Amino acid sequence: MNKYINKPKKVTPERVSEYIKFNLTENPFPAAPFMALQSPDKRVNGTIYEKSIRKEEYEQLKENFLSKPQSDFSRSRLGFLMDTSYVGRGNGKTAFLMHLLKTNINNDYCHDISNEENKCFGLYIQPETGGKTKSFEKLIEKLILEIINKNTLKDCIVSIYLTAIMELYPSLFDEIIKKMDDIDESEYYDQITNSKWYDDNQLELSKIEDLICTNNYLKNTSNDFYNAIIASRKNLLFPEVSLTVDAVKEYYATMLKKNDKIDFFFNDLVLLFEAANFNGAYIFIDDFERIPDFQSERDRRDFVNSIRTYLFDGSSENAKKGFYNFLLVLHAGVPRLIEKAWGDSGMEQRCSLATSDKSQSEGHQIIFKPLDVTSTEKLIAAYLKEYKKELNSSSEDILFPFNKESVNKIHAVSDGNVSKILKNCHHILEAAIKSEDTAIIDKNFVDLYFQKNSIINVKDDNFLNNAQINLMDDINE
Repeated sequence: MNKYINKPKKVTPERVSEYIKFNLTENPFPAAPFMALQSPDKRVNGTIYEKSIRKEEYEQLKENFLSKPQSDFSRSRLGFLMDTSYVGRGNGKTAFLMHLLKTNINNDYCHDISNEENKCFGLYIQPETGGKTKSFEKLIEKLILEIINKNTLKDCIVSIYLTAIMELYPSLFDEIIKKMDDIDESEYYDQITNSKWYDDNQLELSKIEDLICTNNYLKNTSNDFYNAIIASRKNLLFPEVSLTVDAVKEYYATMLKKNDKIDFFFNDLVLLFEAANFNGAYIFIDDFERIPDFQSERDRRDFVNSIRTYLFDGSSENAKKGFYNFLLVLHAGVPRLIEKAWGDSGMEQRCSLATSDKSQSEGHQIIFKPLDVTSTEKLIAAYLKEYKKELNSSSEDILFPFNKESVNKIHAVSDGNVSKILKNCHHILEAAIKSEDTAIIDKNFVDLYFQKNSIINVKDDNFLNNAQINLMDDINE
């Protein structure tokens, strides 16, 4: 028989999930609970998030940063998300930041949360491993590339052109916006930078370009930037959109001198964003220790002095206005790495790293504490809900196959650390699946699991303790 139409004698039966006995489609908890933002797996990419467990931290960040008017020059321009526990990493700071950017900052650029006082975007970066981002210049390069390669710059350009259209064509503007409601926001930039779109909407591109050239913010950019981008195509016989992402990329590629890139970020880009009606930005730098870990004392001093110059005391547009708000994510022990340079530069008086009471902090310090038992219950329930075969609204069912007593035990053994809680839940659930006579994961089952795996737990604890000791030795050296 022809090989293309051959059929097997038996068809492989559909596999029945072994998790069905616990009303689950699969194990909801990640075996390796570390953030992988590009992963399609919602267990590790930040999709599953229970915002109530970090309500206190969010309210503090909102009160001291997000809702503060950018026009208030007494506000903090620099803040810290600080983990004061040596239990280990994985306390949920990265997931917190990604959720914050997506739902509270970049969805409407802080307009509502600030009572319409602000229009601010947010950026998230992690310094490179191995010391590749140890200098201030390299950090700024990474931020510029994040702005160029993500939607931030596109949204800025769309705002500038739509604002000009609204001023020149007020009678047509509402109709134009109504037409754009039919397309996805991600397509706005493609429309705005297409010269044919202007013809289709009876808009004279040359007039729009002329008006943009007169924008006071753009006129104050450097001559090189203004001539290369803003006014580059205004006198062409067939006008084209001058301000595009590609044009900015090409201009940035020509900037070879060290200070050119830094000045571009703190001057030209600030003015460009202000032309788009932004009045600020929140920049979250996760895993900040990757910078000072590879710096000499002199490197640290130069780095901190650059922070002071470009955020507070210098002559840049940013220092004068406080456009960028930097928030550094500091794990336990990291402040000691930079405290000498911080004090020598005078930054300790301006934005203190120290807290006399770890349970309290100044406004610019957001302390990430281990979870309490109630928050642990909410965290576990959130992951279980995503993989329930059938949902039940009863309070007992939201933790099933666990119960409150078993969750309490997991919380205690995990020291309230998010990553440890999720990892332990994963392995305990796997053990329960293999145990045919286990109908519910109660405290006795959890106790027995930890007793059987005490050697593994001791090894993990020793690894953490040694890591802390080595870190402290490095600090002392």
